[in-house]
Parts: sequence; C-alpha cells; structure tokens
Amino acid sequence: MREWYTNAEFADLNLPGFPNTQRGVLKWFDLRDLDARFPNKVRRRKGRGGGVERHITMLPAEAQRYLTIKHLKIAEAPVMPEPFSGARDIPAPPVGERGELRRDAILLILNFWDIFRSRFSGPVETARHMFVTMYRNGKIDGIPDWVTEALKSENGRVRGACVNTLRSWEEMRSEHMFTELAGNYGNRKGTGVLDAAEDGQVAQRIAAFLVKQPHLTADHIRDLVRDEFGETLEIGGKHKPVPSLRTFERFISTWRQDHQESLMKLTDPDAWKNKKRFSGTNMNHWVSRPNQLWEIDASPADVLLTDGRYSIYAVIDIYTRRMMVTVTKTPKTAAVLALLRRAILAWGVPEILRTDNGSDFISHEFKRALSALAIHQDITDPFSPEQKGTVERAIGTLQRGIMPLLPGFVGHNVSDRKKIEARKSFAQRLGESDEKAFCVELTHEELQAKVDHWLLAKYEHKGHGGLKGKTPFEMIAAWKGPIRTIENERALDVMLAPIAGKDGFRTVTKFGIALDKAHFIHPALVPGDRVFYRAIRQQLRWWKLIFFTSNPVRRTI
Repeated sequence: MREWYTNAEFADLNLPGFPNTQRGVLKWFDLRDLDARFPNKVRRRKGRGGGVERHITMLPAEAQRYLTIKHLKIAEAPVMPEPFSGARDIPAPPVGERGELRRDAILLILNFWDIFRSRFSGPVETARHMFVTMYRNGKIDGIPDWVTEALKSENGRVRGACVNTLRSWEEMRSEHMFTELAGNYGNRKGTGVLDAAEDGQVAQRIAAFLVKQPHLTADHIRDLVRDEFGETLEIGGKHKPVPSLRTFERFISTWRQDHQESLMKLTDPDAWKNKKRFSGTNMNHWVSRPNQLWEIDASPADVLLTDGRYSIYAVIDIYTRRMMVTVTKTPKTAAVLALLRRAILAWGVPEILRTDNGSDFISHEFKRALSALAIHQDITDPFSPEQKGTVERAIGTLQRGIMPLLPGFVGHNVSDRKKIEARKSFAQRLGESDEKAFCVELTHEELQAKVDHWLLAKYEHKGHGGLKGKTPFEMIAAWKGPIRTIENERALDVMLAPIAGKDGFRTVTKFGIALDKAHFIHPALVPGDRVFYRAIRQQLRWWKLIFFTSNPVRRTI
C-alpha cells in the first residue's frame, strides 16, 4: 500500500471530508500547522520536479479509513473473515473476575488485529497506526459491545487506543503472559499482606510510626516491625516471613497517598492550616458602623533601635480600617492600655475588642479596664491567628510599608536578615555588633513618630481592598451616625488606671503611700487611714494629676 503522496495526488483521490484541489489541500495542512508538528511525516519528493510528500497518517481518520478500505477492496464489508463474521453475537464471559473479562477482550482485539495485518500489504508499523485509528473511531465492524465496555478505564477512555498499548499486548501474548493481560483487578485495597498481618495490628503500628516520626524510611519501619512482631507474621492463620523491603515501600507509599491530609494535620498543623483547611473570607461582614469591632495584636518590630529591639502594638477599627500603633520595649498590659487610651480619645469607645489569649490581654488589670468602659472582649481560640486576620494583615502592611525604609531594618524573617548581613564581607562583619551591622540610629521615640506620620500621611489615604477601594479616611468622613466618646479625659484616665496591689487599698503611713520603691504624700492623707487609689501612667511614665510628691521623678494621683 502506498503511504506517501503529494498535494496534487491527495486532491486526485477525492477523499471524503478532505479538499479535492491542490490549493485546498495545501491550505488544509497550513491551517493546522501539521508540517511543524509532525516533521517526520513530511519529506522531499525524490522524483522529477521535486516537491513535498506527506504521509497518509496526517489525513483525517475518515480519509485514512477510506484509503485502507479502497486498498483492501472490501468496501463496507466487515474486515473479519467468515469464522468471525458473527463476532457481535459472541456472548460475554460469565460475570466474575473483572480481570478475566479484560483478558478475553484483549485476546479478541488481537484476533481482529491479526486479520487486519494479514490483509495489509504495507509496513507493520503503518498497519498498527491504521488499525488503532479505526479502532479508536469505532470503524472496525464486528467487535462486540462487551469488549469495549471491558476495556474502558475509570475516566471513560478505551484502553488499546494507542500504538504502544497494542504493541505491549502483542508482546505479552507471544510470551504467553495471559495473567498479565488480565491486570491487577483481583487485588482489592486493604487486603495486602501488611494489611492483614496480625489481624491488622501491623498496619496500625506502621501508621503510628509514620505519624510519630514522618521521616522514617521503609527500612527503618521494617526493622521496627521485626523487633515488635518477630521474624514471622500471622496471616490468615499461617505464619509467613516478614515481607520484603519493596513490599513495605509500596505499602507506605500507598498509605501516605491515602492519608495525605490527615498526616499533614497531625505532623505539620501549621502547613495544614495554610494549605488544606478552609479559609473563609469576609468573616467580619456583619460589622456595619465605626467602633463596632476593634482588633488588637502585638508583634516584634522589624527594626533595631538604639536600646534594643522593640515590639509594636496595633489596634484597627474593622469598619473604617483605621489603625493606631504604639512602640513598647516589652509586650505588657500597661502598653496595651496606653494604646487603648490613645485610640479611645481619637476615635471613640469600641463596642467589642477582639484579642488573642496572650497574658497581656487576659490579665485582671486589662479585663477590669474593659469592664469599666463597658467594652466586650472577644478572645480568639489558642493558636488561631486567622480569627483576627484583619489586624494580622494590617501589621504585615505596616512592617512591609515603612520598616524597610528605616535605618536598623533587620528583615521580615531569617532569610531577609541573612541577605542584609551578606551585604558586608565576613571580614567587615567579624566582631561587629548588631547595631553597627544594621546601621542602628533610631530611638523608640523617633520610631513612634515615624510610624504615626506614615499612618496619617499614607496608610489612611490609600485605597483598601476590604473597603472596595475606599480609604480609611473616606470611610470615617462619610459616616454621619453617632459615635460614643468620652468627653472627660481625666475620667478615662481613672478608668484605665491600674489598681494597686490585689484590691487597690493601701494604708497611709507617716511617710505617705508606698509605690514602686517610693513614697507619695498629700495634705489630705492622714497616717493610719486605709485608702483606695489608682496609679496612672502615660507611655509608661507616672502622671501628675492631683497629689504631689516630694520625689519629683515619681508622680501619682
């Protein structure tokens, strides 16, 4: 059978579904870019006049079938000879093992292929391509329906619809590998040697080993199984040797794949939360007014200061996305209350304050202050930062927005820090302190001023995705409703001021009231009286409000 044709020869064949002019044939190949996709199916014509020839496998399936039928001179008659002319009436094998059904279907397909090849005068490889194309398009008459159903895979595709599969089937038949033709359908999940060994105890122990030590190899686990169960395992009432290392490798690989999410949740909960757990969006959709919900959190600042590394507390109003920050040496309740005082004076009193369960947020002093201000505290679950994700992201915006511009920037993580350190050679860094390595210049007062300026000048005037492109400034400017405020600043100071000792009562001595290794006196104080008082501070410094002290450094009420 001839396999190579020029454009003019293709046109003269009048193939169904194919152009019958030389120009049309050339255009058909050019539109599909077949010459570039299949360069091995295009060659220069050796005859007189030159030109290009293309292989018949580049034609549409219907055209290929037409050429094959024309060459074999069988028109629309079945390809099968008389012994197989009634193949459609061959009953399917008895319902049983799926592998046996598949094996018989493959053998019948190979019988069709043998007859097709015997009547094809061209190369065997070309015959394979022709047969597979016709089989894929359902153009081989006489194949029973049960054969097609038996060879369907789980995704609905028909097995054997490619040349390599047909070749593999031929090789297995020639080697009398009929069992391999049936496939592995008899092996059901959960019935392997390790699954059934010791009534399933071996499989349970392997799972426990993998959960406790995920980095154990199959060799390690096999040794552990031998140590615990011995050199033989009871399987179906019989004692058999411990399976090979390869069996353990297959079992572990399958088990890891089947329990991938559960294994990640148990061995790497942070990765499971980031990659697998559902993460709903807009969890604060119910917030409809300013100060209805605030979120507050703390984080180490990404800059070094002249007296060490400080932390930052950030509070954010969910409705407007306004943010306020305070810089503090160490996270503690006094710093939180100082930030809360600033925010209340600037924005008003919140209805709900969402915090985590850190010691600075669940202290008696902090809870008492919120109770005095009639603020409901919403404490998130332990290790659940996503429950206050708005302030978490706001702190990230702050760290990325201003910290890299400041002297003393140490990076957002270990990787960033190493890159910054790598800017200097080892000789330059040798014996150098962090202050010199990171060009530390700022004091905490200067950092506080720069952060406040950045928040007012840039952050509040930048569009926010959570506000549908609006800015925090526009949100609060557009609000016309009431806002609960505290007019008397000193009253706020009293409510936020921590009480002394356990109950706030102290006894006045002849030296006055003892506080923080100092004594405070006032004409109204009488030695021997038991008085209740609060100590008020701003930015961790004592305030001078009513009473004066002989110690000018210490001031209190």
